Amino acid sequence: MRAPGAAERSARWRALATFLLAGAAFLYLTWVLHREAASAAEALSSLSLGNSLVALAMALLMHLLKTSYYLEVCRRLGAPIGAAGRLAHAYAVAQVARYLPGKIWGVAYQIGSLGDVFPARKIILAHIVQMFQTNLLAVGVLVAMLDLLVFHQRWPIVIAVAVLVLVELFHRWPALERIFLQLWAKLRARPELVESDIGASPARSSAILLAEWLAYYAMWFFLLGERLPLHELALLATWYAAASLLAIFAFVVPGGLAVREAIFVLLAGSAHGAGAAIVQAALLRVLLISAEALAVGVVRWIGGRLMIAARS
Repeated sequence: MRAPGAAERSARWRALATFLLAGAAFLYLTWVLHREAASAAEALSSLSLGNSLVALAMALLMHLLKTSYYLEVCRRLGAPIGAAGRLAHAYAVAQVARYLPGKIWGVAYQIGSLGDVFPARKIILAHIVQMFQTNLLAVGVLVAMLDLLVFHQRWPIVIAVAVLVLVELFHRWPALERIFLQLWAKLRARPELVESDIGASPARSSAILLAEWLAYYAMWFFLLGERLPLHELALLATWYAAASLLAIFAFVVPGGLAVREAIFVLLAGSAHGAGAAIVQAALLRVLLISAEALAVGVVRWIGGRLMIAARS
């Protein structure tokens, strides 16, 4: 356990890192917006409200699938069936809370609101499992898509299938997952995180993760499909996903705010145009935050309907 002085120093360093990272990202985006004001205005004026609303629906579907996967991990960890509604609502609220003081407070909210139905260590463990499986598939999808769209190689389908098979193996044989969890526990000095058994989930869990990616690319298609060739649209969506994955390393910044957008403009701006990229990055952030907020209400409504059905 950390001494109070060490905890205070750690908090100060985190605050400084947050300020420097977010500040640098905001300065870069401001500079790009000033330099590319005309092209940014043109990109903004070409957006369609109707297409944006359909894209929002796809973003909402993506977040609901993410919540569904989290519930599946909790089920594998022994969560009671009757607690599914509360688990889903707490998770949805936590996704919004991470933009305020940071993700740790979203997890803390879940622990505080679910302490009577699901142990804190299992809530944390569920997040770790979801992060591992989601990012494992993300790396495979991104490598395959960039290999196809940028390097025009013949191996992307092999890469994508191989990673999907690996994800499915983890879901079918939890002993493989436990190897990763044990390594994580040693690195984080948290041995209690792997004390729980985790059950298998063949096919269903992998299907949910794959459906998330389908909803993600559909969101981009409905947003910009009328304006861009399919190849360019797919590449933009892939660069944004890559920026989101890289922004994870800026974990001190709540939700990777501005950092994700800055990385996306750096990756996509040279080929697509920095002005258009900064508008798209801002719009995607608005859509995703709006979808997370809507997901809270949708999950609560679905949970209420399920409880009524269970009583009748």
